[in-house]
Amino acid sequence: MGNFSSCCPSLYLSIRTRVGGLGRYFHKRMGKGNKEGISKQFRWTKPMEHVFLEILAEEARKGNKPSNTFKSVSINRVTDAISSRFQVQCDTKHVENHLRTVKNQCQIICKIRGESGFGWDDNMKMITCDRATYDATVMTATIKRLKR
Repeated sequence: MGNFSSCCPSLYLSIRTRVGGLGRYFHKRMGKGNKEGISKQFRWTKPMEHVFLEILAEEARKGNKPSNTFKSVSINRVTDAISSRFQVQCDTKHVENHLRTVKNQCQIICKIRGESGFGWDDNMKMITCDRATYDATVMTATIKRLKR
């Protein structure tokens, strides 16, 4: 899964904990052009993400990730596993989009961990810092966002 595995090795399989709740896989949408009343937005649950990460980790170990992307065989394997295990209609685009999301989140986590004052709790699989560092970082980010 890209270059984050070197800075976040323990995060590789623990990122699944960030998805909250089981939720519904699809949700009703009130809008035009939707005859069935079901959105095409795919909802990833914790168990789905666990399967997603486990399969991709296995595919990477097998060598089905020659560079910074997985082979289509690996993506199809995830798609089939999610569809059959969770009785949902999972498409390769859902898997590719979620992979992009996970990669982006891991890059953000790696960047934060590299900043001064931040650490990593391997038991909790989370970033740690003292209150002063947190407050200073949040205030800086808030001011930057307000200036845009």
